Amino acid sequence: MSKEQEILLSKELESLRSRMVSHASQLYKYKKDLASATKNKDAIMIDFFLSLIVELDSIEQAEQEMQNTPGVPGEMEGIYQAIKQPLLKVLTKYGVTKLEPPVNQLPDFSKVVKKAALPNRTSGEVLRVLKNGYVWGTKVVRYTELEVVE
Repeated sequence: MSKEQEILLSKELESLRSRMVSHASQLYKYKKDLASATKNKDAIMIDFFLSLIVELDSIEQAEQEMQNTPGVPGEMEGIYQAIKQPLLKVLTKYGVTKLEPPVNQLPDFSKVVKKAALPNRTSGEVLRVLKNGYVWGTKVVRYTELEVVE
């Protein structure tokens, strides 16, 4: 191989190396952008689910108050169901599930938001669920909020 051929080959190799570095850099940027977009999509979906859950809470609270109020017509129950069911269908369609209420112990996806001092009860015992928790696949949309014995 002549000296000229070696120089040309060396230049060609350097050009290829430079292009490979450039492509690797672009690939890394695309991979990072894709990961960011996926993360943002999940955050947007969780925010959307949470907004539906907050509305569902309001409907269930109004429904419970209506049931505890004497003289309210029975047709109101049907109205609440007609409003609530579409929200539940959307959540179910996208795989959002309600966490099962805890039975006297704190589950992984819960947080204590209220404590009550009851001398005849065990400390940490769950008294009631204040807000239901929900998950979307492996992601927590909202933790179950509990009242427990202090």
